[in-house]
Amino acid sequence: MAGRTVARGSVRWVRAAGAVLLAAVAVAGCDSAEPLTHQPTTPSGSATTPTPEPVYSYNSIREVVTDGASPVPDDVPAAISAGFKELATSQCESGPVDSGTYLAICDTTGQPLLVGPVVVKGDDIEKAEAATGASGMPTVEIALTTAGSKIFADFTSENLTKRLAILDGDDVCLTPSIQGKIPGGKISISFGQDTDTDDVLECLRK
Repeated sequence: MAGRTVARGSVRWVRAAGAVLLAAVAVAGCDSAEPLTHQPTTPSGSATTPTPEPVYSYNSIREVVTDGASPVPDDVPAAISAGFKELATSQCESGPVDSGTYLAICDTTGQPLLVGPVVVKGDDIEKAEAATGASGMPTVEIALTTAGSKIFADFTSENLTKRLAILDGDDVCLTPSIQGKIPGGKISISFGQDTDTDDVLECLRK
């Protein structure tokens, strides 16, 4: 899949069917006043009531401690460490093991993962919506809160090449690999033309 180069840094999102690119989007300041828009009216002359946008809650973004390429850290509980090793030897037949902070689980490709603490809480995701990128490719735009933006920028700056995980229940649906610092809290995920962004939004939303 073709990627898009972004000056501020990027994160590569991996799904079973391929990879997508997560990139920071700089928001330019604007000194001009917001333009006025025409408000449609009903035939009787009364203003129409806009339909309120639905309010969603979102799944947290967590750290992937190891995918087997590096040793399990010493501070991981013994039961989780053993469960992670069992997933690898049983080809994911043994099932996930969860301690709350740590989770041994397999992703959609059958890769065992040791998922660790939350990096960005779901409460720090303000909005996620489908859009179309400048290249005409489908995208999902994610906006973080001020607090979430700082946490995510600091974490991505200090953990280059590490992976992140977004889980929907017991399903690992997104596993990004950090390629650079993601500042600003404005994230754009670009996909291949055949990607159904509704599936991505279903993963992000609880």
